[in-house]
Amino acid sequence: MQALNQRQQNFVMIMWECAPISAAEAVRRAGYKQSQDSSGVQAYALMHNPGVRAAMIEYGHGRMSENAPALYQKLFKIAASEQHKDQAKVAMALFSRAGFREVIEQTHNININVTRQEKIASLRETMIAEGKSPAEIEAVFGSLTDYEVEGTSRDITGTAEDPFADEDY
Repeated sequence: MQALNQRQQNFVMIMWECAPISAAEAVRRAGYKQSQDSSGVQAYALMHNPGVRAAMIEYGHGRMSENAPALYQKLFKIAASEQHKDQAKVAMALFSRAGFREVIEQTHNININVTRQEKIASLRETMIAEGKSPAEIEAVFGSLTDYEVEGTSRDITGTAEDPFADEDY
């Protein structure tokens, strides 16, 4: 706030100390000699000045720090009051400020229906990608390597009994 001139510092203090007040009114009270119309233009310029904006934040932090114990007491009384309409909101805010966070649990159920042929095709493709030989694949699937399995990169045709007919997938 030291980088501001006296009128800018006055403007910042008036905005905080006289709230709620319009920025145009704060310009007039801060000592700017403006007409009623031009005070709005000056207020706009001040509110968009990076130095003034930084000073507003700095001053606000100071004021909040000074009043923190009193504010805490008021909030704690609300949180402890069973009759206050905002009890739950204030209690959660105090809880959050103390470093505790609300636990939110989400459960997602995803159902994917895959046919037996799709499962076999996927397993075969994985085995092929891993460099398994046709003999190794046949050892795992038995006579199923004779089936025509859609979706594979190899065209295998033939017939065989389904050794997995009694299993559920």
